[in-house]
Amino acid sequence: MGLLGAAMLPAHAASPAPRRLRTAVLAPWIAETLLAIGTPPVALPELERGARVWGPSDLPAGVVDLGLAGEPNIELLEQLRLDLILADSRLQGWILPRLEPIAPVVAAAIYTPALRPLAAARAETMRFGDLLHRRGEAARLVAEADAAFGQAREALSGFAERPFFVVRLIDDRNLVLYCRGSLFHDVLVELGLPPASPVANDWGFLTTGIETLAAVPDARIIHFEPVPKEARRLFTQPSLWSHLPAVRDGRVTPIPELYSWGGLPTAKRFADELALSLADGAPCRRRV
Repeated sequence: MGLLGAAMLPAHAASPAPRRLRTAVLAPWIAETLLAIGTPPVALPELERGARVWGPSDLPAGVVDLGLAGEPNIELLEQLRLDLILADSRLQGWILPRLEPIAPVVAAAIYTPALRPLAAARAETMRFGDLLHRRGEAARLVAEADAAFGQAREALSGFAERPFFVVRLIDDRNLVLYCRGSLFHDVLVELGLPPASPVANDWGFLTTGIETLAAVPDARIIHFEPVPKEARRLFTQPSLWSHLPAVRDGRVTPIPELYSWGGLPTAKRFADELALSLADGAPCRRRV
């Protein structure tokens, strides 16, 4: 139409809504963020495993499974007429050159040596909103997350006197300990709850022995469920776990499964689950 044609449009004519971009997403934290701002991708890797991140009901029908996240089906990607491919620059960095001939690639990361995943998740949410013409929706997601943090902070104000361990049980001797560099650490800080782990790394967690928890005897322990069968004997047999002060004194709280490398929606869910599980007066609730 050109400038002349544009000038002849009626002054009240609304601009057409931007076309929804066709995206493939290779990282769960990016996928859950796009779903939360109303721009579901057309393709994702490992759909069944990813259900624990976004839930089967959150995905529209027809989303294509790309196979393994670390080795997506290139031939399938080439057939999807994509506008953008969004990938984690740390997890999929090696494959980015193979993706660039298919569609423009957006590389992003929130788990970095800066050790500020929550702040990075907010920033990347807004960047995705700009890229996908959903800035308002992205701003709304950030605002909703911040409101959830505020509500949880108020609900949990009486729990700030003790430090918190956040763990995932592996077996009767070992666990995953979330530390500085994890989203869960940042959410604890956001809620005014002191983290107990003194460790920091840019992956956000380490595998260690249960005895590590004895180093902070006054701590509370948050652990994710479901507990694997290799660890369930901890609850039924005498063990180092049963001798931890937190276990003896009823300072152990299970919460539902959350993705270890989640984005802003996971951060909000973590805050919500902490408030529900601790502030409802049932810190020893256990579902195995």
